[in-house]
Amino acid sequence: MLEAAEPEQVFRRLDAHAHLVAVVGAGVREPVDDRADRRAEDQVALGDFLGTREVWLETVDGVLHARHRRLNGVTDDALPELRASDADRERTAELLRRAAGEGRLTIDELDERLDVVYATRTQRELDKLTADVVVLDDPARANRMPVRTGEGSNWVVSVMSGHDRKGRWRVGRHLKVISVMGGSSIDLNDAELTSDVTEITVFSLMGGSDVRVPDGLNVEISDFAFMGGNDAKIGEYMPDPGGPLVKIRMISIMGGSEVQRGRKLSRAERRALKHSPH
Repeated sequence: MLEAAEPEQVFRRLDAHAHLVAVVGAGVREPVDDRADRRAEDQVALGDFLGTREVWLETVDGVLHARHRRLNGVTDDALPELRASDADRERTAELLRRAAGEGRLTIDELDERLDVVYATRTQRELDKLTADVVVLDDPARANRMPVRTGEGSNWVVSVMSGHDRKGRWRVGRHLKVISVMGGSSIDLNDAELTSDVTEITVFSLMGGSDVRVPDGLNVEISDFAFMGGNDAKIGEYMPDPGGPLVKIRMISIMGGSEVQRGRKLSRAERRALKHSPH
């Protein structure tokens, strides 16, 4: 590699070694031309280099450097930067709010960065705002249940009937699941939370409900049963310290409810698992 302020240094090196090509660092304002018959007006003047430039001389198998003498306008801004969308800005703002909640930013720092977020135009500028507060290589963080502030569902009521909530939906800060002589199925695996701490109260009278939570979600469970029973099969309760928390309170009278972790298997998946040799 040459640190070359004088282009002629590069040309002399190329003339002596026909198997080399020149790759000139960004900042060249004019094409580079080192043909043997180049005219004076074709030569690159010192003013065409913005200060000292890095020039690499590289071997190209089977190709002479004379075929690669002209580099047209190599600059750092050859391609425009990716523009940030409104969703990108809102996502960055939520990351900053969560970082402040974890103590990584003060309130003043959060306010300052939020002002910058909504005035930012490119994705690279947004990435800089969270580079020092978000651990990108943490698999637990990458797989966390999404949290986005706003409104969500707060009631699921079933009277002498059933009610299912699954797929993509938003869970309110305090979800009440009421089942009277019926039952409900609440699946959080594809849902979105509206708060880092969410409460779910499950009341069953002569009925019951089934609640499924995703793997890796922190869960607290308390329950009361009269002439019935409740069950929880979730393994580790707090697998992701610092992540979102769902507090589930089960109250059952002459009935019962159950909390399980993971997705509900389809009939075909259950059949395949049953006949699996393992």
